[in-house]
Amino acid sequence: MPRKQDNSGKSASSSKKQYTRKLEALYQHAASLATAETLDDVSRLTLDAMSRVLGFDFISFLIVVGNNLLPIASRGSPLVESILPISGRGVVARTARTKTTQIVTDTRLDPDFYAGSTASLSEIAIPVILDGNVLAVINAESVKLGVFNGEDAVLCELLASNIASAIHRIRSRERLSDAETLTRILMNEISDGIYISNLDNRVIEANQAIHQILGYTRDEFLGMSLGSLETDENKARLPQLRANLLKHGRTLFVTEVVAKNGEKIPAEISTRLITYRGKPAIIGISRDLRERMKAESTLRESEQLYRTILDTSPTSISISVDGNVVYANPSRMRLTGDMSIEDVNARHWAVVHPDDVGVLKRLDVMSANEQLPSNSYEYRILKPNGVYAQIEAVSTPIKYNEKPGLLHVLYDVTQRHQYEERLKTLHEYAHDLAAADTINEASQVVGRVVQGMLESSFGSIGVVDGNLLKFLHVYGVDWAEGGIMPIDGPGITTRAVRTGSIQTIPDVRLDSDYYFVETDKVTTRSEIVVPVKVDGVVEAVINVEDTRVGAYTENDVSILEMLGNHFASAIERIHATEASEAYRSRLENLNELVIQLDSAQTVDETGKIASNLLQRLYKTEYDNVAFIKGDRLVSCKSGPQARPFLSLSGGGISNRAIKEGRTIYVQDVSKEPDYIQGDIEALSELVVPFNVRGQIVGILNLESPKLNAYTAEDIKLAEALAGHISSTLDRIKMGEEQRASMEKALREEAAAQRARETERMKTRFLSAATHEIRTPLTSINGYTTLIQEALEAGDTSKLLTYFEVVRRNAERLTRLTDALLDTQRLEERQMALSVASIRSRNLLGEVLREATPLLLSRRQSLEVTDEYDSVLLVDPDRMYQVISNLIHNASKFSPPDTTISLRAESHGGDVVVAIRDRGIGIAAEDIPMLFKPFPGIKVEGNKEGTGLGLSICKGIVELHGGRIWAESEGPGKGSTFSFTIPIRGDVE
Repeated sequence: MPRKQDNSGKSASSSKKQYTRKLEALYQHAASLATAETLDDVSRLTLDAMSRVLGFDFISFLIVVGNNLLPIASRGSPLVESILPISGRGVVARTARTKTTQIVTDTRLDPDFYAGSTASLSEIAIPVILDGNVLAVINAESVKLGVFNGEDAVLCELLASNIASAIHRIRSRERLSDAETLTRILMNEISDGIYISNLDNRVIEANQAIHQILGYTRDEFLGMSLGSLETDENKARLPQLRANLLKHGRTLFVTEVVAKNGEKIPAEISTRLITYRGKPAIIGISRDLRERMKAESTLRESEQLYRTILDTSPTSISISVDGNVVYANPSRMRLTGDMSIEDVNARHWAVVHPDDVGVLKRLDVMSANEQLPSNSYEYRILKPNGVYAQIEAVSTPIKYNEKPGLLHVLYDVTQRHQYEERLKTLHEYAHDLAAADTINEASQVVGRVVQGMLESSFGSIGVVDGNLLKFLHVYGVDWAEGGIMPIDGPGITTRAVRTGSIQTIPDVRLDSDYYFVETDKVTTRSEIVVPVKVDGVVEAVINVEDTRVGAYTENDVSILEMLGNHFASAIERIHATEASEAYRSRLENLNELVIQLDSAQTVDETGKIASNLLQRLYKTEYDNVAFIKGDRLVSCKSGPQARPFLSLSGGGISNRAIKEGRTIYVQDVSKEPDYIQGDIEALSELVVPFNVRGQIVGILNLESPKLNAYTAEDIKLAEALAGHISSTLDRIKMGEEQRASMEKALREEAAAQRARETERMKTRFLSAATHEIRTPLTSINGYTTLIQEALEAGDTSKLLTYFEVVRRNAERLTRLTDALLDTQRLEERQMALSVASIRSRNLLGEVLREATPLLLSRRQSLEVTDEYDSVLLVDPDRMYQVISNLIHNASKFSPPDTTISLRAESHGGDVVVAIRDRGIGIAAEDIPMLFKPFPGIKVEGNKEGTGLGLSICKGIVELHGGRIWAESEGPGKGSTFSFTIPIRGDVE
């Protein structure tokens, strides 16, 4: 038994020989089935054939009883004791329902599979059909995958045909036997009325039946005169009947008797003279003829009905005696074109194929010897059209006019044989379909099959493309390949697409949907259109046409339907291959594109990159990436197709996907109550949510103006992209968390540092302030004592000197107090500015006038440069305080006979003021401390100074929106102090 395809010529030849041997064995098995007397014999012989000839291991035979399947025999596994409903689960039940052979290559994938005692992985089930009714199902199972193939199906269907013939023969004979038994029972159960009377016709005895017939009780009937039971019309002949009885000793006549209720009952009465109780008497047997008359009437009607059935039956029936046909119904006469019984007998051997004459003559010899059992056989007979038809004959021995004869029932099985040959051809072409790489190639193969098997000269193969039917292969008509038809338009072909059902049209002229193409040179009359479905959706159609009316048979439809199934498998395989390749390519493209997501540093950047990726992957404008922000879903896409935001509290497929946390695909939005119409008229929509650490944060949204627009691969690709987006957002969130954590740590460290610095500065400030205050106070206190002593001594010569020292120290305390107050105001941001507009030249001139006496006393000069004379929006007093302080410092730390320069220039939107001296300079490490209160910088030869002045200068400059800094090339090389003031800038 072939179980693996071998493409070598040697293997193919071996397989063909093996198949031929199996066919021959099955034909021999048909002879054995012809001898079967009972259904058990049929099941036993069938299982023998399935085991020995076909090599099946686990087999069973199930008979149809009402709406159930009853297992009656099995091999290889225990017989199932339960009854299987045909409407229930199971491959055999589906076989009985659909009346078609079922091949299951992997039972694990079949939803109807019903597991039994055998761990089956593949299964085949074949219906046994007679006159369109399923009589039984034969079934084989295997513990291996993909064991059964189309060749097994053909052989099993041939076996099933022989089984059907055997069952039909057995049941026909059983019906005849039952009818005979029933007739005997009915005859035995007929109850005739029996009575005994004396010679005076007085009743002296009667059986119960006559009481039932006439309605009299026994007491009423006994002693009654029989003449009183006769009708008035029949009483006149009673004397003659009596005379005949006395003369011949018996009579038989038909009369009418009157029942008690007055009913006239037809009766056949047989009388005979007897001796009853030692006296002459008459026994009469009265047979109620009412039922017989009714039966005779019914029989006459039945005979007429049977004659009508025989005369109108499409089955050829004849009776032969001694080799001569004595009866032939009209179908038998038409089979060979004979006009009479004489013609049938005269041409009997002439119409039989020469190779089959010997077989029929041997059967006649066996019939003459009464040795022929009911048998089924095949032979060929010449039809009036000159073509030999394959005939299957069932001959049953009968008695005809007391002579042995044969009842012949002839079936034209030409189409069945043709069907089997077509199945073989279809099986061969199935390999070509399996090898087709494109749908166009597959359609070409289908076209060749149709033209070859059905000998069709007209037809087409079309595929569904959206709302159009596109013809890939056309032959015999004037349509161009690549032509199209709207599916919603007229046409039998398009109707098949719309309804999804086979269209068999005997005469297209009677069909309102028939679409006549005026350019056609040939007018067709009959048509078959078979829709090709993949997953219940029509993907293509096979269209066959003929110039004859009613050209196609059920076999033609069946073959085309199987071809359509093969075509559907090829389309599904091709689609799957194309989809797999496309998905692999798009997945590779996605993997290349998602690298761009690595560059995203924010959620918005991620959204923009993801939107571009979505558009490149699906090549549509109807896509969108949206993020959840607060109680809204905000789109990352701009433009006319973008929906800016969607409230999360409302409806919509997007909201449902977010709430349910899963992908939602709506193939037809018109049937979706949650759909919200946007700017486009979408017909299908796909929403894929993405999350960060289990929380939904956004969606991918795809919409299409087509129904069922997205495939499983589209969905998987979108979900893969959503996964990458989730990873990117998680990375960004992790980075933000790390930065926030680091910034928090830095802020906390800076705050701690500032707190420590503030504490140190306060300590140093208090220490320095105490020292600075104590020094002048000590001096004032000492000179106050000297003044007191001088006054007591009357020495006034030194009082002016002493008072001058006290005054200078008092002024020093005043300046120190003012500086401390300014420092406090700045630290507490309580210093208020009295802002006014002033020209920079006026401000610098006032500073120059104030500083001139000091500089002259130290033999120093001040060089002022102000090229632009800008208008400043400042507090003049505070700005004077800053410049004056910087000039005083420059003078303090510069030697005599040096020049201090003051330069003001415009730079951008600021005025930059720089004071440069040729003094002692500043060490690099001291510059950062200059503008802090009490910086603690030690200057050689200078004991005076708190550092508050520069700190105050810094605060005032910053209040004006500027900044201040110091520069020096090092000790002994002078210093430059600079600050900026915005020209009409922002002032706090």
